[in-house]
Amino acid sequence: MSNADAHRRKLDRLGAPKPKDGEEMTMTSQKDLEAAFGMLDEDRDGKLTKSEAINFLICAGWCLPEELDSELSDVQRSHFSFQELCEVLRRLSSSKTENLSVAQLTTSLLYLADNESLGLEHLNEVVCTGEKAAMSPEELENVLDTLGVFDESVDCPELAKRILDAVCNPPTKAGAAKSAKSAKPAKPKQLENTAAQPSSRSRDSHSDFLRFLTA
Repeated sequence: MSNADAHRRKLDRLGAPKPKDGEEMTMTSQKDLEAAFGMLDEDRDGKLTKSEAINFLICAGWCLPEELDSELSDVQRSHFSFQELCEVLRRLSSSKTENLSVAQLTTSLLYLADNESLGLEHLNEVVCTGEKAAMSPEELENVLDTLGVFDESVDCPELAKRILDAVCNPPTKAGAAKSAKSAKPAKPKQLENTAAQPSSRSRDSHSDFLRFLTA
């Protein structure tokens, strides 16, 4: 086996373990990890900032933003190359760290809700307003669309499971568009260019939302 083949096999095993009660992890091959890194490396300098690096690790399936922040802080650097982040993934895998569970994320969602259900208007107000807004209303709407959430309120345990399932097994653009089309009247622009494509970007679209909920 060549060194390149050996390296590729190691990368193919770097995906996070599945969350408890969640789906098996997908989209964590070498190609997927490289695509996620390239997408996050907006200035194309071959390095990610700490915040971008956390999103990369979430793209690899790790749903533990606080632990990821601590892991990167231990490295004591401000920017990270693809190889350096692969080493972080290896350490996480060898540490036997358990991934976030549906129950833990449900607890985080319940902090935002008055009862078992979370009103989407309230969620929009909490996530999208103020100086520390996690994302824009349009970004939140896109996340909820890919999760298949279109009602005025959503059951917290169900939303938690959908979020983790989307991180573990991100929908393709075609799948997300099909779900949106069947659930509510579609806007023409939302359904253009929806052929199935590598989905690292779909997983990353949930990173800021997940980080906000587990902060």
